[in-house]
Amino acid sequence: MKELFIETISGAAGDMLLAAFFDLGVDQNMIKQSLSKLPLDDWEMRVNKVTRAGIQATYVEVYENHTHASHNCQQHENHHHVHEGRHRHLSDMLKLADESPYSEFVKSRARDVFILLAEAEAKVHGKSKEEVHFHEISGIDTAIDVFGVFLALEQLDVKRVICSSVVTGFGSVKCVHGVMPVPAPATTEILANKSIPHNSGTIESELLTPTGIALLAVLCDEFVLTTPQMISSKIGYGAGKRDFTNVPNVLRMRLGKMVGESQSTLNSLVTEYVFVADDMTAEAISHLSSVLFEAGAVEAYVRHVTMKKNRLGHELVVLCDLSHEDIIEQILITQSTTLGFRKSRVERVVLQRRHDTVDVCGLPIRIKYAYRFDTWTAKPEYDDVSLLAKQENLSFAAAAKLIIGKIQSL
Repeated sequence: MKELFIETISGAAGDMLLAAFFDLGVDQNMIKQSLSKLPLDDWEMRVNKVTRAGIQATYVEVYENHTHASHNCQQHENHHHVHEGRHRHLSDMLKLADESPYSEFVKSRARDVFILLAEAEAKVHGKSKEEVHFHEISGIDTAIDVFGVFLALEQLDVKRVICSSVVTGFGSVKCVHGVMPVPAPATTEILANKSIPHNSGTIESELLTPTGIALLAVLCDEFVLTTPQMISSKIGYGAGKRDFTNVPNVLRMRLGKMVGESQSTLNSLVTEYVFVADDMTAEAISHLSSVLFEAGAVEAYVRHVTMKKNRLGHELVVLCDLSHEDIIEQILITQSTTLGFRKSRVERVVLQRRHDTVDVCGLPIRIKYAYRFDTWTAKPEYDDVSLLAKQENLSFAAAAKLIIGKIQSL
């Protein structure tokens, strides 16, 4: 099983990820030929070898041949030279994905990146994701980066992608909206929304772009705080725009196989909240659980308990990543009847996991895989099984059996 480990030595941008794939040995001509099938205006990709702080890396630049407008945030140290065309909305990008000639593997992941970017930009600017136009996907270059990265991943046939804690840079950056802190607001939204571990690094500059972190969020099965043990068969470096003095401005990919792993690959700390209540209705508890999950809770469940004076009550247990503590506590205080709760840090053991999509009867079915004692087990998403059952007039069990049969035949 081929696995990929990504190290964001100096942050990440879409072009750096694509460049690293090329440096790793992905067929550039094949990717360029595939990308040329997109219904986009005339564009050109240039791929060159460069040196960053003494390390040879691959550098990718994408140009629109018909315009000379500059990118809205020229201070993005790791963003390639951009020529910005018309402003595009999320609907434009989703249509581009839907009408592309690619596999559902590529299409679905590209959609996820565009939606993630739109949601982040919309939250920052106080608009809906449908109405916001955001600069990160306004240019052709970003579409090329997004589709190119997943075409490259498909070509490699990698089964699991792991990423290091993400380096963001620090300081401030000048954009069309004025001077913004680093990491940029949209980047920060994605980091928080996906609970991605990150650090500022040592370079005062914007190293992590919104497109870069959105790609990593969709591309990677997990993020780790320590470098895993690995036997590497190939190593690739994708270069950022500038050449810093002391730190190589590169993103590194290592292709190979993890070694010495247990079945639990990531032990992380989470916050556990516990409280009991005898004055909340079932409807109120159901609503509270929904709000908690939307706010980023990892888990929320209820146990029936006997309270003092032999009154029947409910014990609510909520788990969340450390970065979500403030919002979870605010919800518990404002939307439950509790007068207080217990709070503790607990260790969470997570099995190796990955996600995939298979086509069954014309429907894209999302599959969750878990690694258990040297074996990958598969489970389709409930909503997709239910949709297939309705479409094909099957029972839920029969639809699930049909999906599993398709997976086993691959």
